[in-house]
Amino acid sequence: MNNIELNAILYYADYLSLKAISKPVTDNCKYFFIHGAPINSLFILDLEPIYDENNEYFKQSKTEYEIIRDKFGDEGVESFIDDICCIKACGTVDAKLMLKKIHQYSNKTERK
Repeated sequence: MNNIELNAILYYADYLSLKAISKPVTDNCKYFFIHGAPINSLFILDLEPIYDENNEYFKQSKTEYEIIRDKFGDEGVESFIDDICCIKACGTVDAKLMLKKIHQYSNKTERK
């Protein structure tokens, strides 16, 4: 798995985790959209975010990523990732914006 794939998997894992428990998988949940892929801000600085490879959301993200890639190829993965929280349109997404997009149509009680 290369860094581009890892970033996409981490991005999706953060989304899944925030949706379920409102807590990201990575220590730094900030992604920039560069050349068609989400890149964690720490990778831009030649660092790597802290995350647990045994985390259930990371495992789910990795499995689903591989299924999409095998079935639809790289373009399918790119399309899928683009549509999560509209990262392509936003340019940058952090945990707060992800939660806002997740609960966009939720009522006030669910948002809190």
